Amino acid sequence: MTDPRSGDIWRHPYLWSWQAERGETGGRKPRPVTLAAVIPIPGTPTTPLRDFNG
Repeated sequence: MTDPRSGDIWRHPYLWSWQAERGETGGRKPRPVTLAAVIPIPGTPTTPLRDFNG
């Protein structure tokens, strides 16, 4: 696995609950996903600096 970078799109073989109930153990196809991580840094504000909702 490479180091994650801003803007990366990862693929994850998502397993739906109905598939798990049928005994399947892995997703049938990779689905695009994003990952957001918020890491608090001491001494910095914890509120968003920008409103991304509009």
